[in-house]
Amino acid sequence: MKKAMVIGSLGFIGFSLSKRLLEEGFEVIGIDHISEEHDQLKEQKLMEIARNSNFKYSNNRIENLPLQEVAENCDVVYYCLPNKKMAKMKEVLKKVMDYCNEITCKFVYLSSYESLNQRNEIGQMKMKEENEIEKYSKLNYNFSFHILQLPTVYGPWQPNSMTFQQLIMGIDSPSIDPIREDAIFIDDLIEILLELPADSDVNKTIKINSNRKNQWQEGVNLIKGTSNPKQESSEIEVKNTEDQAAYNRHIQTSLEEGIRQQKEHYKYLQKLKEMGLI
Repeated sequence: MKKAMVIGSLGFIGFSLSKRLLEEGFEVIGIDHISEEHDQLKEQKLMEIARNSNFKYSNNRIENLPLQEVAENCDVVYYCLPNKKMAKMKEVLKKVMDYCNEITCKFVYLSSYESLNQRNEIGQMKMKEENEIEKYSKLNYNFSFHILQLPTVYGPWQPNSMTFQQLIMGIDSPSIDPIREDAIFIDDLIEILLELPADSDVNKTIKINSNRKNQWQEGVNLIKGTSNPKQESSEIEVKNTEDQAAYNRHIQTSLEEGIRQQKEHYKYLQKLKEMGLI
């Protein structure tokens, strides 16, 4: 049985990835931390996924966890930590890379478009980490990686801090996502992530995109029920690179369908709250 470690397994992307890996027959080692204050949404995710006997969960902060004790071997490690600064982020990244190098497993790092022009603190951090990964691979020949630079990702479980979700929640003046060039649906991204362990073309950075125009702004307009043809995104169209073209077949979900699913999931969570279950 193939084995995957998902660091950030109860986050937005990590949770959906863990579920699909289990469906594909992987044993999944999930690492995430539920604080003492109890994150009810994380607890709900854990309830949904922990029923699968192939899911092994470690409720720990990654910086405090001896990875070899969690899993002696893995085929792939997905680094799905949320986009926020951590005091020991550099040390944590090296710790995970050392683990991958020692057991010779693939490392998949989720970055974002924020790193492309280092437009904010998260972008600066992501670029530094991308550079650290590339530097590490040149010094450690057992280490192989994929870096995925992601646009805005939307769909069920999108965090409440993001624009699409806030609009769905009925917030009239939502906070604005830092990435407005493009948007892709969570399930399409997961299909790409599932393909990476078998990809022999390693040690590369891939800029994931929808290859469609104005997807972020179109999504905002769709949720609001408005049309603003004069609105311009900061990048009208993000075109495929040669590397991305191989994965583009997975970008299939229309904005209409993806947002419909996100709205339905929000209604589902609201019902759980009304029943006092979360």
